[in-house]
Amino acid sequence: MPTATLRTDLTGMLGAWRSVLPAAWRPGFDGVELPFDQIPATLAGGPIWPKRFFHAFEDMNPDRVRAVIFGNDPYTKIQQATGRSFEQGDVTDWKAQFRSKTVSPSLRNIVIAAVRTQTAWEKKTGLQIAKAVASGEIALPADLFSRWAAQGVLWLNRTLTFSVWDGKIRDAHKRLWAPFTSRVLIALGAQARARAVAFVMWGGIAQQLEAPIVAMKAPGAKIVKAGHPQMAAGYLKGGRNPLDDINAAIGPPAVKWF
Repeated sequence: MPTATLRTDLTGMLGAWRSVLPAAWRPGFDGVELPFDQIPATLAGGPIWPKRFFHAFEDMNPDRVRAVIFGNDPYTKIQQATGRSFEQGDVTDWKAQFRSKTVSPSLRNIVIAAVRTQTAWEKKTGLQIAKAVASGEIALPADLFSRWAAQGVLWLNRTLTFSVWDGKIRDAHKRLWAPFTSRVLIALGAQARARAVAFVMWGGIAQQLEAPIVAMKAPGAKIVKAGHPQMAAGYLKGGRNPLDDINAAIGPPAVKWF
């Protein structure tokens, strides 16, 4: 019996990816192929996640995207990865999990930024807001990411699958998805020829996408940068709110973050 490898496992999981991609997106991906043959045959197979790898695209059509927020790759724990960047699948109780500190640092700081978009909280420290969530003074809805998606926010990882915390394996996932991510940029660049679309890059890896986006010369493409949300000092520094920056870039109606 053949031994499973990363290549065979990914081919089995993603071989029909085009039919899984929501129909509204498919026309933009004519001619795009995932290069399974470039995955070294020596890399070990095993569980791959998330199974719902196109979750980010399920919520909206390309013409509804107002901001795309790039992550790098899925969470490294299978129960946390959802198919959206930064969304944490095992968060079921904001109050309890802020108290127990089981919300990832990145998501914690995104939530703090979301709360700060409200005038009553914009001057509060991150610690004050975190304590208010943990105490129940601030009640966060369970479906925050769905609410954001409904307003045109696409939460997209550059690499859509993950399996093992291993440099060669992570690179293989990244190379596999590179043609797909490049075509997403083209599809959204086409939208930005007629209207504002914010391309949101938090952290140095995401900011590698700036050059190809600028090269598209789409009049409505707005580059919005900040430090990676994993580190509050870079993400929330200087009194600027990275979520307010997105709203400033896209114009009204503003995304209601909280």
